Amino acid sequence: MPHHSENSRTVGSPRQLALGGLAFVVVALFFFYPLLSPDQTLVTSDDNLGELSRRASELPKAFAGAWENSYLAGHSVEHTLNWTSLGMWLLPTKFFHDWFRALDLGLASVALILFLRLRGVGWAGGALAALTAFWIGETFTTIYSGHIGKFGILMFAAWFLLLAELALRKQHSPCFVLAGGALGAMLLEQPDVGLFFALILAPYPLLAALRDRRTFSLPLLRNMGMLFLVAAALAIHPLWAGYQSAGRDAAVMQMNNRQMQWDFITQWSWPPSESLDFVTPGYYGWKTYSKENPYRGIVGQSPDWNKTGEGFANFKLTSQYLGVIPLAMMLWALIAAVVSIAPLKGRRADVFIFTGMALVSFLLACGKFLPFYHYFTMLPVVSLVRVPMKFLLITQIAIAVLAGMGLDALTNVGADYRSPGRRWLIGLVAVAIVVTAGFAAAAALLERLPASGHEPSLSQTTTPAISTVEDRRARSLVHAAVAAACLAFALAVLARIGPRRVRHLTPAAPWFLVAVMAVDAWMLSRHFVETMSFTSIRDNQVMELVKSETHAARMATVTRTDFYNLWLTIHVPYHGIESFNVLQAPRMPRDYATFLSLAAQNPIKAWQQASVRIVLDDGSLWQAIKSSPELLEQFDVLMSYEAESVDTLEPKLLPTPATEPGRHRVLRLRTAEPRYSLYRSWDVIGDAEMLDLLAGASSADPAGLYLAPNQGYLPQFGPSSPHGSGEVVLKDYSPNQTTLTVTTEAESMLRVSNAFRPGWHATVDAQPVEILRCNFLFQAVPIPPGSHQVVIEYRPPIPWSMCFQGIGLATVAGAAIALGWRRLLRRTLSDPELPPAPNL
Repeated sequence: MPHHSENSRTVGSPRQLALGGLAFVVVALFFFYPLLSPDQTLVTSDDNLGELSRRASELPKAFAGAWENSYLAGHSVEHTLNWTSLGMWLLPTKFFHDWFRALDLGLASVALILFLRLRGVGWAGGALAALTAFWIGETFTTIYSGHIGKFGILMFAAWFLLLAELALRKQHSPCFVLAGGALGAMLLEQPDVGLFFALILAPYPLLAALRDRRTFSLPLLRNMGMLFLVAAALAIHPLWAGYQSAGRDAAVMQMNNRQMQWDFITQWSWPPSESLDFVTPGYYGWKTYSKENPYRGIVGQSPDWNKTGEGFANFKLTSQYLGVIPLAMMLWALIAAVVSIAPLKGRRADVFIFTGMALVSFLLACGKFLPFYHYFTMLPVVSLVRVPMKFLLITQIAIAVLAGMGLDALTNVGADYRSPGRRWLIGLVAVAIVVTAGFAAAAALLERLPASGHEPSLSQTTTPAISTVEDRRARSLVHAAVAAACLAFALAVLARIGPRRVRHLTPAAPWFLVAVMAVDAWMLSRHFVETMSFTSIRDNQVMELVKSETHAARMATVTRTDFYNLWLTIHVPYHGIESFNVLQAPRMPRDYATFLSLAAQNPIKAWQQASVRIVLDDGSLWQAIKSSPELLEQFDVLMSYEAESVDTLEPKLLPTPATEPGRHRVLRLRTAEPRYSLYRSWDVIGDAEMLDLLAGASSADPAGLYLAPNQGYLPQFGPSSPHGSGEVVLKDYSPNQTTLTVTTEAESMLRVSNAFRPGWHATVDAQPVEILRCNFLFQAVPIPPGSHQVVIEYRPPIPWSMCFQGIGLATVAGAAIALGWRRLLRRTLSDPELPPAPNL
């Protein structure tokens, strides 16, 4: 029989497990209660409702590679077949957007509690660990910034720990395969963060085997190898695709020296000087652009900001606040492990393992602020991964495990008045009292400072003048003092300090700390679980008009200020409208970057080329149009309106009569190139000459067709007469496949305003023809005389690395079937062979 830790427990009865699961459903509703209203939806920066709506519309096609017609002239997309993408595909988009993160956090909490139960931790310790790991700090406040894949990583990280522990106990090969599946699934969710998690968590099965004093027998080595092979099979494709993408990004941004690359990958490093944020909520501000308390630190600051004032002064959308209680319990776990206090003897190795994880991940999160991060970036793939602060997610989980073990070790430590543990605990009570007094004194000192009203932040909102930096920092210190006082009280009860009547509260003291932690986490959540009106998105009159006018065409906005940025990021993709505007400029292909830099000199020409039919104008373009008869002939006014709102995120639209038009307008560009247009004459010219046309530096006709030279095939018939009739009829349209009937009396070219990219295929009457590059960025299809059916389809080749992913997924599915979930729950999780833990 395998060796087990002396403190191992059975996980719990089915009733206890059901009650635990129900508890976290209640927790999720408690934290996300504003979303219970059907008229409200979650506010997120990235991965918002609009972005997820667009992604959902691309599935399941995008699992093998698909084409997205927004931005500019479109781009290729590929969605990894993973947990999050399956949920996005199968669930209603609004429900998925609002609740899937809560589902991930709930599943992660259950897995972490079960893992700690196997390691001998009681229910109170497990509850504290789950709250610390997933319902506070950056793992929770990432909700505001979006990044929905990170929540899948958190869930799989917790299940990896549980499955690895079960695999070592049962020595069943399917358990090892499932653990490897959980490890690899982290990289399927989001390769960069998943890689960081894998680097820190992957050694756990090996360390746990050493902890349990196992010999590395041939069966154990075989099972371990199976675990890591399955993880590698799942991880190869996202890692390879991410490496290629990161390499292209670095090349596009012209990182010609190491310093530029270093600045790029370390801009979001954690400054150790701001670590007070772990115990004082909002001391440095909540987040950039926060109205009540904007972030005032240096996270995300551009390298040359202090010299040039260009870039970001700071940029942070999350909070690292954990609170005094988890950190104190972590400290107690370390003390108990070092001095061998009896209740923790069986988990000393666990404490050292997770302390190492917390320390290593925290030091790596500091990035550029510590010298050795430079050597870490020399590793393959890691050298182009941004944001070292992502390691703080791992730090938080490791601290949570230690906090749970620490709370569990406190249960009966004060029963013996002569025990060393009680003396240590009394010392911890004294420290908690000193910390309480220190925070209170610091708050009182700040309140006496003169109000500065200084707001060194990127916030574009108006901050009430009455709320000064000193006031808010004083409030955060008071909050920390109250939490430390609650900790001191609970520790005093556990140490049997005070009247006998107070000592009767000892069994409830751990749960008192859990309750304080839950309230603390809920108070933090109010700053990051924000909602907006779903009705304003669904029933937007402007979007309905634009959608009706842009079938097989694109729209553009003149500006991204005020509410137009909200419309571009949420409303436009939610309504399925194809947009010309670029939302994330830094990672742009070279040809797009060149096209935009030149087209910026004459945006109307760029809109014409990209088949932009509708333009949303804030009034600035109309002023130029009115003063130019030539421009006036190119535009029609479809709608004018005013926008009235106290909060520019949700404007109230006020239609205006034609006699008194509003400042904002919906314009139709009459001269926009059709999405599919027929040309009977063309020229072959170089890229430089084409770019002159786009920039307006040439007197030649910018509306002509210009083929790029040196292509594998150029039409043998050459330029033909511009005379003769031709017709293009759109039969069926989707971003990935379009069917047209093209009739022409002479040899012609079908111009397509999609970007010229590998993966596009064209057939004329079911016969393949080569797609040519024209007008620098677009596609042209040769059409012979007559009436033809033309099919243009995006069908990229399946990467070799995706085959390994399929093998890995099939292996994991086979292991799950072989083991049987019912047997896993009934016999593995509640194995009667596992010796019960001592009564702690």
